[in-house]
Amino acid sequence: MVPHRGFVVRRGSDLVAYLNLCPHGRRPLNWHPEKFLDQANRVILCTGHGAEFELATGECLRGPCRGQSLTALPVTVIEGMIYVDAA
Repeated sequence: MVPHRGFVVRRGSDLVAYLNLCPHGRRPLNWHPEKFLDQANRVILCTGHGAEFELATGECLRGPCRGQSLTALPVTVIEGMIYVDAA
């Protein structure tokens, strides 16, 4: 299995983490390093085919993966450090 990286999105004090893998194309979501959101920072965007995902849930809102979701990763903050469990 090829390892995939994840990413963390912060909205105010809320943090969510997802595997960087589109459920439709099984490819990384971003073409540019650290660029996962649309220009308005409202949705997570798959730059491969333009699918849009809800920030808080990872649910596909628009695109060929409708009805699917990103894979959420457990995220914890300890003493100001963000930890993501990718296992």
